[in-house]
Amino acid sequence: MLPLFSGPEVAGFIINNLLFDGLLNSSANGDLVPLLATSLPTVSSDQLTMTFKLKPGVKWTDGRDVTADDVVFTYRVFSAPEYKEANTTRRADFDQYFDSVSAPDPLTVVFKFKQPWAPFLTWHCQYGIVPRHILGNLSAQELNTTEFNIKPTVSNGMFKFSSWDKGQQVVLERNPDYHRGPTPLDSYTMKVLASSTAVASGLQTGEIDMGIIDPTVADQMKSEPRVTVTDYSIAAIIYLFYQLDAAKPGSKFFSDKRVRQALLYALDRNKMAQALFFGAATPGDSIIPPITWAYDPGVTPKFPFDRTRAEQLLDEAGWTRDASGTRAKDGTALQFELLAAAGSKPLENSVVSIQEQWQAIGASVTPKLVDSNTLTDVSTNTRAFDAMISQRNMPQDPDPSLQWSSSNAGPGGFNSTGYRNPAADKLIQDANAVFDQNRRKAIYAQLQNLLADDLPAAPLFVPREIVGVNKRVQGVVGAMGTFNRLRRTLWFNQVGVSDGK
Repeated sequence: MLPLFSGPEVAGFIINNLLFDGLLNSSANGDLVPLLATSLPTVSSDQLTMTFKLKPGVKWTDGRDVTADDVVFTYRVFSAPEYKEANTTRRADFDQYFDSVSAPDPLTVVFKFKQPWAPFLTWHCQYGIVPRHILGNLSAQELNTTEFNIKPTVSNGMFKFSSWDKGQQVVLERNPDYHRGPTPLDSYTMKVLASSTAVASGLQTGEIDMGIIDPTVADQMKSEPRVTVTDYSIAAIIYLFYQLDAAKPGSKFFSDKRVRQALLYALDRNKMAQALFFGAATPGDSIIPPITWAYDPGVTPKFPFDRTRAEQLLDEAGWTRDASGTRAKDGTALQFELLAAAGSKPLENSVVSIQEQWQAIGASVTPKLVDSNTLTDVSTNTRAFDAMISQRNMPQDPDPSLQWSSSNAGPGGFNSTGYRNPAADKLIQDANAVFDQNRRKAIYAQLQNLLADDLPAAPLFVPREIVGVNKRVQGVVGAMGTFNRLRRTLWFNQVGVSDGK
């Protein structure tokens, strides 16, 4: 749970943002807004120094002041040599770009960089700040295992931690001294539900007040008298990840990009988007979501449904059909496992559809559905998969370093496929060093084309998010949107319930 070590798991990300404020936060349209900072930072002319001023009078829930020392400690865990063993996914990028962080006085923080780092504000200044006076004496190994990670004793956000029943729910209680004013809610409970069916049922009965709705039941939920249904575009892509790490058994199937391309050509994604997502998704063609400023609609190549081309590419790659109809190469059958999270009907049905469509071209696939926590562990740590379907969310800055840079290919990083390409690394680094958005966009256009062709992961779909909200809840509909749906800090302290319960 601790923001130092938070990963892509959505529930934990939301809880972290309600417990721990960062320097900045995001509005629905993607504007960066000061939170613990008084304003956006001043940036030196060489773009190697950023200086933040902090709001005075902000308190931890134990009454201690939030100061620049807390900010320095938080960022040193990501960057300082003595914390190299800390389980943070941010280390690789900080090692490459970051020089130092210091506190000239209790309300001033100075970041220095080895080279300009354009995505720093969006990607790295919205992390929750943690208390130095509680954690500052712990070693890296002790930080990895401290109970504070799952039961934080103090916070600086609008809520305080109350309890966590693992696999069931997390309960937070109001922080009456929150620096932006206390929320009208006495408490907030995030429940863990096993499936989209359980979410829909909970909204119908009033057991839950808010939840993400499967497209399969969206029309049904719109007729529920107690529920308001809202939807919006999100900066996310549902990927088909191919195992590319040569040390993993599954890599033998996907090392040739012709196989990766063939498998995507073999999928009728337009039909799947309509039949399985009920139109709440469109086929993807880029590693950058269309809602972000860097997306290039001219990205090439694209992969429309073309079974003939898929078969041709597999033939060219040496995977030929045997007597049973299954393809094989050098005595190895094209048989592998497809991993996905259980609970979402569109994704569960997609796995079945993909299995059938790949069988038609001679690939034998075994679906495997796991819980979301297991999928997160596989994605970032064990990498024990052949092929995998998973959704990746992005902030408003489209920097793809965490997912596609070689520096993040090791365990603990978000480069789940183990993809390493010096040409991609150079384009990512070139874009990170440029603050001018038009120049960055031109570089990202090259990167999109490169990764569309190399296809380390296939961007299957770009989803929309559909949310059901109980009508007794005030302050959600109209406030929550594309870039603040997970970072809820700027609007959640205005959320209340009409019946006071």
